[in-house]
Amino acid sequence: GDGTIGPETYKRIYELILRLKGNFIWPAMHVNAFNHDPENGRLAQRMGVVTGTSHCDMLHRSNQNEWKPWVEAKGYEGLQYDYTIEGWNREKLKEYWRESLVQNRELEACYTIGMRGIHDSGFVTRGLDDCTEEELTARKRNLLEQIMEDQRELIREVLGRGDVPQAFVPYKEVLPIYDSGLKVPEDVTLMWVDDNHGHVRRYPNQEEQLRKGGNGLYYHSSYWAPPGMSYLFLCSAPLAEMGNELRKCYENGIREIWVDNVGALKPIEQDMEYFLRFGWDAGRQESSVHDVRRYTEEWIDKNFTGHPGEETADLYMEFAQLCNVCKPEHMRSGRFSQNAYGDEAAARVWRLHDLAVRAGRVYERLPEEEKAAYMQLMLMKVQAAFYIGASYYFADRSRASYEQGIMRAADAYLRKSREMDDLKRMLLFYYNARMCGGKWSGILTPEDFPPPAMEANPACRPR
Repeated sequence: GDGTIGPETYKRIYELILRLKGNFIWPAMHVNAFNHDPENGRLAQRMGVVTGTSHCDMLHRSNQNEWKPWVEAKGYEGLQYDYTIEGWNREKLKEYWRESLVQNRELEACYTIGMRGIHDSGFVTRGLDDCTEEELTARKRNLLEQIMEDQRELIREVLGRGDVPQAFVPYKEVLPIYDSGLKVPEDVTLMWVDDNHGHVRRYPNQEEQLRKGGNGLYYHSSYWAPPGMSYLFLCSAPLAEMGNELRKCYENGIREIWVDNVGALKPIEQDMEYFLRFGWDAGRQESSVHDVRRYTEEWIDKNFTGHPGEETADLYMEFAQLCNVCKPEHMRSGRFSQNAYGDEAAARVWRLHDLAVRAGRVYERLPEEEKAAYMQLMLMKVQAAFYIGASYYFADRSRASYEQGIMRAADAYLRKSREMDDLKRMLLFYYNARMCGGKWSGILTPEDFPPPAMEANPACRPR
């Protein structure tokens, strides 16, 4: 209703977080800026949700949608998001951060410090690049230490105190700089990060575990990246993998802050709830979070009548296993062989077909008022995985038939591949436009934004 992700939407998101026993949010960064409507923060404060910002957005700014409008509004020509440019440029960067602190000074917030590029790009240091790689790392390390010192001085100046929660995120190119000896203030939380695909890159050592600021985690259940790396459509990373990583995080002293990147939230409901539940139950060995099959069975039975949990848990475990070998978003021509390992491509696609059929039977048995929920939480995922897998399987068959000179078969397989693509789009249309009266219109659009979350129309070979 407010045209973007604003108070109307955040009210529902904050409520969801609280219902799931969370209390913290890194707000949306791709669509708009959290600061553009101060009511977003005031509402979080009233509802008891602590706010922060991502690894690339410092001192409660959201650079992708704030930096350029701010520069234009100020009329600052030639201003660059680069702290190596001393004098006027550096002072204006401080002004940019200071104004954010002023706007958000009444909020209960955790301030991300340090620096990366705008919109999740690398640390911009044009003024340091005229040296060897070893020298550059040392100079970046010194610069980051200066940046953090200046940012903490701004916090003390604007908020009147320096003991507010602060976090430093050694993400991507920043981790080697940190490992080269970067000195992070003792009271700042170190937020360790996975490799964007669910495997935590580094755990705190014994000395880091004793830090006053403690240790945190930034984890991905959704990832937007160049084609072939993104997974925004289906979260197909197994909960067992997530649970194993979270267990190791907890055992290695990462207990201060946990953040999960859930992207557009749907269809990652199961993963988000599991992540938050694990945060509470990491130290309780009797909890079902330590047995994903049992957890899924209990979770489904809690949400649906007729006890479909046992069958759905079996479906989920096989779905997660198959999609962990290759995520549906990462399917490419020739990814699975049709003439080796007993025709692994056919074996895979028919296992996915079997899962879709079995999930459909569970769906049909449910009361009418529960079917839409089951579609969102389970059925859509396995159907979409089958349609995507089958479209590539038949496309590969089309090209193989052409190479063998079987032209009518090549055409037939082309039609089957396009039929699977059409079924996937019909599924998406139903999800967005028909299910629940169109309530979720526009939320599941894997082919509608750049860079595309996955390829479409896999290559066939007609006559």
